[in-house]
Amino acid sequence: MADRVVLYDVTDDEYRRFKTALGSLGVIERILRKQYRFPLRHTRSFDVSNYLISTDDSIAMFGKLLSKAIHGGSIISDYFWHPMFPPRFHDARTVNELFDAISAVWDGLRSDNHTLCTDAFWSFEISHLLDAYGYAAVLNSGL
Repeated sequence: MADRVVLYDVTDDEYRRFKTALGSLGVIERILRKQYRFPLRHTRSFDVSNYLISTDDSIAMFGKLLSKAIHGGSIISDYFWHPMFPPRFHDARTVNELFDAISAVWDGLRSDNHTLCTDAFWSFEISHLLDAYGYAAVLNSGL
């Protein structure tokens, strides 16, 4: 089974509040000791597959968009280290741009009857990603 990535919708204001709080080493220590369950207030979480970034070469542009959506964004803090994918944040403007771009490419692939669109796994995973980005876009939130 492919690894999963969890996306949380977070308002830009909430993200700024959290980044300000990270200025206090005591807050970071409590987070790292897991004394805070999840320090960013959010309304919903979504899980998507890392497998989405491995598209075939015929649609490399789509793969780059998916990679940016799943693993792109600004690094939240150097304190939240991960060997491959440290936690990142896309602001509301970027979320809207990515949602529009991914939706347009996916709709184009579907209208061309691309083989990815007939694959149940891909359809399921893309729908999860679009749900996350669409939800955050409607709320004008980041992810």
